[in-house]
Parts: sequence; structure tokens; C-alpha cells
Amino acid sequence: MNNLPHSHLIKKINSKIMIFLAGSCSN
Repeated sequence: MNNLPHSHLIKKINSKIMIFLAGSCSN
């Protein structure tokens, strides 16, 4: 099974969540 395109989407969402969590901790 080759890499699914979803992996890229998950990575993008993961970074988005990290930025969101970082912003929450900052406030």
C-alpha cells in the first residue's frame, strides 16, 4: 500500500491543532 494522500491532510491538521493549542496556552 503506497502512502495515502490523507497522510498529508493529517499532517496539515496536526500542525493546525498544535498552533491552536499553542495559542490557547499563550492566552
